[in-house]
Amino acid sequence: MHPNKNHLLILVFLFLIFPILSSGQAQKLVFELVYKDKNLGKLTAQHYKKDDTLFYISNTSIKTRIITPLSVEYNYLVKTDLNKQLLFAEVAIVVNGKTRTHSFTRKKENTYIFTDDSNKSHKINRAINYSSVQLLFEEPAGVKEIYSEEQGKFLTLQQESRHKYIKSSKNDSEYHYVNGNLHKAILDIGIISFEVLKTTVSK
Repeated sequence: MHPNKNHLLILVFLFLIFPILSSGQAQKLVFELVYKDKNLGKLTAQHYKKDDTLFYISNTSIKTRIITPLSVEYNYLVKTDLNKQLLFAEVAIVVNGKTRTHSFTRKKENTYIFTDDSNKSHKINRAINYSSVQLLFEEPAGVKEIYSEEQGKFLTLQQESRHKYIKSSKNDSEYHYVNGNLHKAILDIGIISFEVLKTTVSK
């Protein structure tokens, strides 16, 4: 059985709005979402360490109109160990107020169990050392594939040019880095393709 579908939304709200009480400083990123020079919304993300766990949390909020009004919320909660090997991931995607995706990845001994919103599960018998949320925080130098917390599978990551990477999926997305930090991304979520532009970075 899935936990309450509002579980992740509440967690993300609390972590992004209130101060982080952790054993180290939190890194906070804010990006503007732009489509044809129009603001669609905001992506806010935080990364911090607490005890022996690294936390990656992000919220993407999109509001636009494509024939009819469209509201989309992407929420990620990811935990890794200090070597950045995945321990837990939860993703909730809400479209026009209705949950479209709610998936989990849990580490169990030397394997992972991925569970989607229909409560179907499958095992992943590989180490997960880099997942998609980490693209927000660090340049994936030398990384050839990344784990999709939403889909429960590995995606190819190709370095197209210096500091530019293409994440291959049903809809490709590209990421541009400056001094190791994400500067711009172009994301295609199927419904719409938009730019993600860095506005502030704090540590």
